[in-house]
Amino acid sequence: MNLTPDIICGQNNTITPTELGTEQSKALGEYLATSGYQPDQIYSSPAVRAQETGRISLQTAGIEPAIDLDDRLLEQSYGALEGISKDLIFTARGIRRYRFNQLTGKAPRGESIRDVQARMMDFIMEKAIEHGDSKIIVFSHAMAISSLIGKIRRSEAEDILRLPLPNTSLTQLNVDSGQPTIDFVGKLPQLDS
Repeated sequence: MNLTPDIICGQNNTITPTELGTEQSKALGEYLATSGYQPDQIYSSPAVRAQETGRISLQTAGIEPAIDLDDRLLEQSYGALEGISKDLIFTARGIRRYRFNQLTGKAPRGESIRDVQARMMDFIMEKAIEHGDSKIIVFSHAMAISSLIGKIRRSEAEDILRLPLPNTSLTQLNVDSGQPTIDFVGKLPQLDS
Protein backbone atom coordinates (compact mmCIF):
# COMPACT_ATOMS: atom_id res chain seq x y z
CA MET A 1 0.00 0.00 0.00
CA ASN A 2 1.37 3.36 -1.06
CA LEU A 3 1.92 5.87 1.77
CA THR A 4 1.79 8.67 -0.81
CA PRO A 5 -1.09 7.73 -3.14
CA ASP A 6 -1.05 11.21 -4.69
CA ILE A 7 2.57 10.83 -5.88
CA ILE A 8 3.79 8.79 -8.86
CA CYS A 9 5.95 6.09 -7.24
CA GLY A 10 6.75 3.76 -10.14
CA GLN A 11 10.01 2.01 -9.34
CA ASN A 12 10.71 3.84 -6.08
CA ASN A 13 12.15 0.90 -4.20
CA THR A 14 12.31 2.35 -0.68
CA ILE A 15 8.61 2.52 0.22
CA THR A 16 7.58 0.13 3.00
CA PRO A 17 4.09 -1.33 3.54
CA THR A 18 1.63 0.70 5.58
CA GLU A 19 -0.14 -0.74 8.61
CA LEU A 20 -2.99 -1.74 6.28
CA GLY A 21 -0.49 -3.32 3.86
CA THR A 22 1.02 -5.32 6.73
CA GLU A 23 -2.45 -6.56 7.76
CA GLN A 24 -3.24 -7.48 4.14
CA SER A 25 0.07 -9.39 3.94
CA LYS A 26 -0.81 -11.32 7.10
CA ALA A 27 -4.25 -12.15 5.66
CA LEU A 28 -2.55 -13.46 2.52
CA GLY A 29 -0.28 -15.58 4.72
CA GLU A 30 -3.24 -16.96 6.65
CA TYR A 31 -4.91 -17.86 3.35
CA LEU A 32 -1.76 -19.62 2.13
CA ALA A 33 -1.53 -21.54 5.41
CA THR A 34 -5.16 -22.71 5.37
CA SER A 35 -5.03 -23.59 1.65
CA GLY A 36 -2.00 -25.82 2.21
CA TYR A 37 -0.20 -24.18 -0.72
CA GLN A 38 3.50 -25.05 -0.64
CA PRO A 39 5.61 -23.27 -3.26
CA ASP A 40 8.71 -24.84 -4.76
CA GLN A 41 10.22 -21.44 -5.55
CA ILE A 42 9.56 -17.84 -4.48
CA TYR A 43 10.42 -14.67 -6.39
CA SER A 44 9.92 -10.99 -5.64
CA SER A 45 10.45 -7.60 -7.10
CA PRO A 46 13.45 -5.99 -5.37
CA ALA A 47 11.20 -3.13 -4.23
CA VAL A 48 11.06 -3.06 -0.42
CA ARG A 49 7.24 -3.04 -0.41
CA ALA A 50 7.10 -6.27 -2.46
CA GLN A 51 9.85 -7.98 -0.44
CA GLU A 52 8.16 -7.08 2.84
CA THR A 53 4.78 -8.26 1.56
CA GLY A 54 6.43 -11.57 0.68
CA ARG A 55 8.32 -11.91 3.94
CA ILE A 56 5.28 -11.14 6.11
CA SER A 57 2.94 -13.36 4.08
CA LEU A 58 5.30 -16.31 4.03
CA GLN A 59 6.20 -16.07 7.71
CA THR A 60 2.51 -15.92 8.60
CA ALA A 61 1.93 -19.00 6.43
CA GLY A 62 4.80 -20.88 8.07
CA ILE A 63 6.72 -21.03 4.78
CA GLU A 64 10.47 -20.49 4.87
CA PRO A 65 10.83 -17.10 3.17
CA ALA A 66 13.78 -17.82 0.86
CA ILE A 67 12.97 -15.22 -1.77
CA ASP A 68 14.91 -14.69 -5.00
CA LEU A 69 14.81 -11.13 -6.32
CA ASP A 70 14.31 -10.32 -9.99
CA ASP A 71 14.30 -6.82 -11.50
CA ARG A 72 11.83 -7.92 -14.18
CA LEU A 73 9.15 -7.98 -11.46
CA LEU A 74 9.47 -4.27 -10.66
CA GLU A 75 6.56 -1.88 -11.13
CA GLN A 76 6.30 0.10 -14.36
CA SER A 77 8.88 2.88 -14.47
CA TYR A 78 7.58 6.41 -14.89
CA GLY A 79 11.16 7.67 -15.25
CA ALA A 80 11.43 11.45 -14.95
CA LEU A 81 7.86 11.68 -13.60
CA GLU A 82 8.42 9.62 -10.45
CA GLY A 83 7.96 11.73 -7.33
CA ILE A 84 5.59 14.18 -9.05
CA SER A 85 1.95 14.65 -8.05
CA LYS A 86 -0.45 12.46 -10.03
CA ASP A 87 -2.81 15.43 -10.26
CA LEU A 88 -0.25 17.29 -12.36
CA ILE A 89 0.46 14.43 -14.77
CA PHE A 90 -2.65 12.26 -15.06
CA THR A 91 -4.74 14.99 -16.63
CA ALA A 92 -6.31 14.82 -20.10
CA ARG A 93 -3.38 16.88 -21.40
CA GLY A 94 -0.74 14.74 -19.64
CA ILE A 95 -2.32 11.49 -20.84
CA ARG A 96 -2.30 12.80 -24.43
CA ARG A 97 1.25 14.12 -24.12
CA TYR A 98 2.75 10.88 -22.82
CA ARG A 99 0.18 8.60 -24.55
CA PHE A 100 -0.44 6.71 -21.30
CA ASN A 101 -3.67 5.38 -22.80
CA GLN A 102 -1.68 3.52 -25.50
CA LEU A 103 0.46 0.39 -25.24
CA THR A 104 3.55 2.29 -26.43
CA GLY A 105 3.10 5.53 -24.45
CA LYS A 106 5.63 6.34 -21.76
CA ALA A 107 7.19 9.06 -19.66
CA PRO A 108 10.67 10.39 -20.42
CA ARG A 109 13.18 7.69 -19.34
CA GLY A 110 10.22 5.49 -18.35
CA GLU A 111 8.61 2.35 -19.68
CA SER A 112 5.58 1.70 -21.83
CA ILE A 113 3.04 -1.01 -21.09
CA ARG A 114 4.64 -2.99 -23.93
CA ASP A 115 8.05 -2.68 -22.27
CA VAL A 116 6.61 -4.04 -19.02
CA GLN A 117 4.79 -6.81 -20.88
CA ALA A 118 8.03 -7.90 -22.54
CA ARG A 119 10.02 -8.18 -19.30
CA MET A 120 7.19 -9.83 -17.36
CA MET A 121 6.56 -12.37 -20.15
CA ASP A 122 10.31 -13.02 -20.36
CA PHE A 123 10.33 -13.78 -16.62
CA ILE A 124 7.28 -16.08 -16.78
CA MET A 125 8.53 -18.05 -19.79
CA GLU A 126 12.05 -18.39 -18.40
CA LYS A 127 10.78 -19.68 -15.06
CA ALA A 128 8.32 -22.05 -16.75
CA ILE A 129 11.23 -23.64 -18.63
CA GLU A 130 13.53 -23.56 -15.61
CA HIS A 131 11.03 -24.99 -13.09
CA GLY A 132 8.65 -27.07 -15.21
CA ASP A 133 5.58 -28.09 -13.22
CA SER A 134 6.81 -26.48 -10.00
CA LYS A 135 4.61 -24.17 -7.95
CA ILE A 136 6.00 -20.65 -7.87
CA ILE A 137 4.91 -17.62 -5.86
CA VAL A 138 5.74 -14.20 -7.25
CA PHE A 139 5.47 -10.91 -5.35
CA SER A 140 5.19 -8.06 -7.84
CA HIS A 141 3.12 -4.91 -8.47
CA ALA A 142 -0.31 -4.03 -9.84
CA MET A 143 0.71 -2.42 -13.13
CA ALA A 144 3.36 -5.05 -13.84
CA ILE A 145 0.84 -7.86 -13.26
CA SER A 146 -1.91 -6.03 -15.17
CA SER A 147 0.46 -5.58 -18.10
CA LEU A 148 1.27 -9.30 -18.11
CA ILE A 149 -2.42 -10.23 -17.95
CA GLY A 150 -3.08 -7.82 -20.81
CA LYS A 151 -0.34 -9.42 -22.89
CA ILE A 152 -1.79 -12.91 -22.36
CA ARG A 153 -5.32 -11.69 -23.11
CA ARG A 154 -4.11 -9.47 -25.99
CA SER A 155 -5.86 -6.51 -24.37
CA GLU A 156 -5.67 -2.87 -25.36
CA ALA A 157 -4.19 -0.32 -22.98
CA GLU A 158 -7.54 0.96 -21.70
CA ASP A 159 -8.54 -2.56 -20.60
CA ILE A 160 -5.20 -3.08 -18.88
CA LEU A 161 -5.49 0.25 -17.07
CA ARG A 162 -9.00 -0.65 -15.83
CA LEU A 163 -8.06 -4.11 -14.56
CA PRO A 164 -8.84 -4.14 -10.83
CA LEU A 165 -5.90 -5.58 -8.95
CA PRO A 166 -6.14 -4.92 -5.19
CA ASN A 167 -3.10 -5.06 -2.90
CA THR A 168 -2.10 -8.63 -1.92
CA SER A 169 -4.60 -10.12 -4.34
CA LEU A 170 -3.81 -13.43 -6.00
CA THR A 171 -3.46 -13.99 -9.72
CA GLN A 172 -2.79 -17.53 -10.88
CA LEU A 173 -1.17 -18.44 -14.18
CA ASN A 174 -0.18 -21.73 -15.74
CA VAL A 175 2.23 -22.33 -18.59
CA ASP A 176 1.61 -25.44 -20.63
CA SER A 177 3.52 -26.23 -23.81
CA GLY A 178 4.90 -22.69 -23.85
CA GLN A 179 1.45 -21.08 -23.65
CA PRO A 180 0.51 -19.07 -20.55
CA THR A 181 -3.10 -19.23 -19.40
CA ILE A 182 -4.89 -17.37 -16.63
CA ASP A 183 -6.81 -19.24 -13.93
CA PHE A 184 -7.94 -16.14 -12.03
CA VAL A 185 -7.02 -12.49 -11.50
CA GLY A 186 -7.23 -10.30 -8.41
CA LYS A 187 -8.64 -12.83 -5.93
CA LEU A 188 -8.72 -11.33 -2.44
CA PRO A 189 -7.72 -14.00 0.09
CA GLN A 190 -8.76 -11.88 3.06
CA LEU A 191 -12.32 -11.93 1.69
CA ASP A 192 -12.33 -15.46 0.26
CA SER A 193 -10.75 -17.36 3.14
